[in-house]
Amino acid sequence: MPPSDAAVDVADVVSGPDASDTVTTVPEVAPEMPINPLGSYAGKPWNGMVLPIPGIIEAEFFDVGGESVAFHDTDVVNHGNGMQDVSMNTPQAMFRRGEAVDVSFMRANVDKNPMGMPEPINQLYVGWIERQEWLKYTVQVAETGNYMISSHAAVNIDAATISFSFEDGVTTGSLSLPRSGSFATWEHVDNMAIVKLTAGLHLLHIKFDTAGYNLNYISFIRKP
Repeated sequence: MPPSDAAVDVADVVSGPDASDTVTTVPEVAPEMPINPLGSYAGKPWNGMVLPIPGIIEAEFFDVGGESVAFHDTDVVNHGNGMQDVSMNTPQAMFRRGEAVDVSFMRANVDKNPMGMPEPINQLYVGWIERQEWLKYTVQVAETGNYMISSHAAVNIDAATISFSFEDGVTTGSLSLPRSGSFATWEHVDNMAIVKLTAGLHLLHIKFDTAGYNLNYISFIRKP
């Protein structure tokens, strides 16, 4: 992936639309997983965390399983924590360092919103995104219904797009991500799509239809 301009502390994850007030704790002990919950899918949730819907899906919490199973990356180099941050040994700089997906974190005096206000530092994100790369996440939908998808992204090009789909055929098709200003300018994109999901365990597939942006998280909010 080309260089980006540009929590998760492994113990404490700061994120979300009101990130300064939201702290998510990564469990030290992974819960038991159902046996073969998604048929032949060989990936597994990162750290045993089945991600909840409704809720926030942190981009960096993609499943484990490797290339062409849990993710597709155009090269084997982690351009974030594996190169840019390789001299650091903080939890956020070490996070998933050995994997090909390019993960890095937000920095003081660098990452801001479009109004110039700072983003909370040390939030992890997926960057150096190339066209046709993808990530998968094991998720648990609490109840059948309609869910609004939103995202938090830093978009440095016009006409950037992203798509979301599930193993049961639910899909959004390509959705636009408006240009926020730079790879370090983060914007919450509300109401990108509404999808109807059924209760239970599912596999979420995020596909990067274009390059040109970094992704912090997506969210699912239950709608009437």
